[in-house]
Amino acid sequence: MVADDFWYAIVEFHILFISARFLPLVQFKLSDIGEGIAEVQIKEWHVKEGDQVAQFDDICEVQSDKASVTITSRYDGIIKKLYYDVDDMAKVGTTLVDIEVADINTGTQEESINGKVDRETTTSESVQEARKVLATPAVRQFAKEKGVNLSEIVGTGLNGNILKDDVIRYVELRTDSSTAAAAEEPITDTTLHATKAIPSLSQSFSPEKFEILKEDKLIPIRGYTRAMVKSMSESLKIPHLGFCDEMNFDQLMITREELKKFETAHNARMSFMPIIIKAVSLALSKFPKLNAITDKNLENIICKVG
Repeated sequence: MVADDFWYAIVEFHILFISARFLPLVQFKLSDIGEGIAEVQIKEWHVKEGDQVAQFDDICEVQSDKASVTITSRYDGIIKKLYYDVDDMAKVGTTLVDIEVADINTGTQEESINGKVDRETTTSESVQEARKVLATPAVRQFAKEKGVNLSEIVGTGLNGNILKDDVIRYVELRTDSSTAAAAEEPITDTTLHATKAIPSLSQSFSPEKFEILKEDKLIPIRGYTRAMVKSMSESLKIPHLGFCDEMNFDQLMITREELKKFETAHNARMSFMPIIIKAVSLALSKFPKLNAITDKNLENIICKVG
């Protein structure tokens, strides 16, 4: 009996030791950022292994086919491992970093006592979405030029997306608040400062500002560039044909007047466009090669129906 108690104590101690050693390590995963995005490109890391982070601190910046998003931390702790390098592609649901979090269960136990666990579970997604900064690369570049922190701006676009107008309004409000103080300062050497601020033409186009390639450079097609290349490649598969001719629309004008009775009876407006589309459709049915495509091997012409 004593031996059983002894081994039971050893097993219990072993379990407690393992729990104390490994439970604080949290795998911070890339959550769904919406709009059907399945993977993103890691553009920049704001942390490195061993860094101390707090809640809402920036972890990294990722870029999808549609926008750039800043991922922020949900925990206080120490970064133990980065799973991706810059320019790597990360799929939604995979682990971005490991964070060593102290007393990870303490907060949960206290919230259970106060009856807040259910509310935390139902609102975790909305809180996580609120921490993300949604903005296009162009807006981010504009904000960077203006010295604006996007996390301080509430976006008015779709799903809280920060628009360029939001940044402009923020800059105007910030400028207005400092106008009174700036107006009291004496203006001295205005011409001198303006001259120094404007670079000369030779400085703007100096060779040092540009990268001169000495050999071919391979640049991976990622992010929104990949989406642009894909759509442009698809458009090139459509045969391009231009044709111009003059038509006498006198009879069509008469027909258009006769259709006004149809508009009154059906409460619908009949413009010239649907009539022209119908005429083109009938013409293509008589000349099917004008509505044809080629197969992938460029060996056959496929005349499309309708």
